[in-house]
Amino acid sequence: MPVIDWEKMALGTAIAASLGGVAVFVADPAQPVNARLDLIQSQLKALPKAGPIAAGAALSDVTLLSQQPIFVMLTGANAYKEKAVKLIGISISPGRRAALVSVDGQPAVWMGIGETRDELVLIEVGSSAVRFDTPVGARTISINEPAAGGAG
Repeated sequence: MPVIDWEKMALGTAIAASLGGVAVFVADPAQPVNARLDLIQSQLKALPKAGPIAAGAALSDVTLLSQQPIFVMLTGANAYKEKAVKLIGISISPGRRAALVSVDGQPAVWMGIGETRDELVLIEVGSSAVRFDTPVGARTISINEPAAGGAG
């Protein structure tokens, strides 16, 4: 079942109603100006309105956002600790490219391109190296490279 994005739907409805009102205002010059403006106003009133937001919910959202840093912290007590990643194997076939990786000493798992494990997204698989997207940028790991990172 498809996921409905209600905010985009409401925005699209508002834009469509506004454009429709403008089109009626411009397209039917035979009607008096007041009648055209009344039509636009009634269409705008018919748009769905956002429901009330509970004060506690809004406050908790703001509190949650203020607790989370916007950027990845590289220094200090809450600094991002880079994962120790060891590339054990590579599989390249016509339908799939995958890498056998161990993250922070955990058992090795196969990851396909686009898959995520412990904040690492596999973005490229080559013949002897792979490339991950991490919170601090792209990282290339060679098959012969020892595990490098936080928990070696």
